[in-house]
Amino acid sequence: MSRNINIKTVGNALYLQGTGKMKLVWKKNKLNDTPVVSKIPQACKGRAFPAVLKKKGSLTIEAALSLPIFLFFVIAVFYFLMIIYLQSDIQLHMEETARSMGKQAYLLERLDGLTVEGEEVDAETKSLLAAGFNPLVIKTCILKNDLSNKIDSSRIVGGTGGFYTYHSSYDDQEGILDIIAHYNYRIPFLPGNMGRVKLSQRCRSHTWIGRELRKEAGGKEADEQETKNVYVTEYGTVYHLSKDCHYLDLSVHTVSAGNIAEARNANGGKYYPCSCAKHAAVSSYYVTDYGTNYHADLSCSGLKRTIREVDISEVGNMHVCPKCEGDH
Repeated sequence: MSRNINIKTVGNALYLQGTGKMKLVWKKNKLNDTPVVSKIPQACKGRAFPAVLKKKGSLTIEAALSLPIFLFFVIAVFYFLMIIYLQSDIQLHMEETARSMGKQAYLLERLDGLTVEGEEVDAETKSLLAAGFNPLVIKTCILKNDLSNKIDSSRIVGGTGGFYTYHSSYDDQEGILDIIAHYNYRIPFLPGNMGRVKLSQRCRSHTWIGRELRKEAGGKEADEQETKNVYVTEYGTVYHLSKDCHYLDLSVHTVSAGNIAEARNANGGKYYPCSCAKHAAVSSYYVTDYGTNYHADLSCSGLKRTIREVDISEVGNMHVCPKCEGDH
């Protein structure tokens, strides 16, 4: 059981009282008025506190306990960043491999009936191209350049020998190339399987589709015409063939209210009041070079253009812009 000690003052003297006994600790005199227990706060007078007033070596014990935890945290953050950096590099090589093999798949799909110098491509060449989608070949393509050296010098268990792609596959019916990589990353200072982290990365992409053009009589490319993009506005009734059309690139000017009746646009047309200007009493109006209305408010929707690029098949009943049609 721990013993408690009380601090009591009697006159100019300081006493420590234990189990019924009082011991003089300090008494004020002319020569020395500094108490022996000078670090005991004034608020502790009359209160009980443990018998051991001061424990030596407490800071050393705290440092011995907290420093390893702090170092472990720093090392954990460092290796976490190293893992992210390595994963980013691996993912980049996987995506490059997927793009390269996507072109190879496009060629493989079109070998039937293809002739080279008058001779049809034989089955052996086709099988060689098809073998390029083997998981081992995929692994070789991923580890090319300097990635293999980085993996061998990293904390991946087994280096490049511990880098597996056996779950990778190619679906020739859907044209989907699925590259999957597995490996174990070793964290130092952790025993057994505690320091082994299992990681997986995946890159799933469609093979290169290419483009086929069907030519009509007269040499016109029908597909190119069908996939032609045009430009429309949110409230417009026409579509534009060029984004640089003057009707899309608004140039706003101000015209005094006294001269608005005589003002004309670039095409010689007259300006008519917009809905925002019919009952507005202002000293000047806003007009555009090719517009047909004058506006009283600069924030009017008629002075703004929200341009969208769409396929020509989506314009519906819109007709082509007269200016764009004349320029083309």
